[in-house]
Order: sequence, then C-alpha cells, then structure tokens
Amino acid sequence: MDVAGLKLPDWRAIQTREYEVWDDADLRIDTSTTSPHSAAALILAAISSGTI
Repeated sequence: MDVAGLKLPDWRAIQTREYEVWDDADLRIDTSTTSPHSAAALILAAISSGTI
C-alpha cells in the first residue's frame, strides 16, 4: 500500500541508519513459531501477571 507523501529510503539510507540493540525487552515472542492467537494470549498473560 502506498502512503501519499511518504518518501521511502534508498538502500544507502537503510545501510547507514543508526541501530540500537534492544536486548532487554520485557516480553519476547518468536513469531516464526507462535500463532497470532497464541501470541495474543502470551501478551495478555504477561499484562495480567504484571510482567509487563
């Protein structure tokens, strides 16, 4: 889907972006092995337990 007025970055802009590692996430879900329904359940469980 195209967004009116959105300027997409070229490959050079992508390669030179500053990247910050985010290794202390409060909740990690492997979406390659978790279904959307299961992911939602994990998120709700984490919220309910106060983990996040």
